[in-house]
Amino acid sequence: MNKKTVAVLFGGQSSEHEVSCVSATTIISNINSNLYNIIMIGITKDGRWLKVSSIEDIKSGEWVKGNVTAILSPDASHKSVLYLENMKASMEKVDVVFPALHGLYGEDGTVQGLLELAGMKRSRQDGTGS
Repeated sequence: MNKKTVAVLFGGQSSEHEVSCVSATTIISNINSNLYNIIMIGITKDGRWLKVSSIEDIKSGEWVKGNVTAILSPDASHKSVLYLENMKASMEKVDVVFPALHGLYGEDGTVQGLLELAGMKRSRQDGTGS
């Protein structure tokens, strides 16, 4: 059985940044890792998108010191996240994105618009993609 890959977006540039980080840890902890590969992407308060290695880094806040940039490819044929590290790029396919973002640039449709442009599904509360 091939696992689907879920990207969880959290953090963000809103006043609810910290709440989003807590939400992400709850969501990530409850995704069945036997069925899904989980990609964690944190957005810093100043707008940097970073690949996050562990839920422990989210809980401690250490993730903001990361050095691997994560970019959602706007090319709808890719449906991928691009990683930039040490002047090298790599790509990872994404099946569904779970935006755990609150407030400005999270609940206002901004990220959902980006996901639609990129041809990526986003999770819905009923558990299906749209």
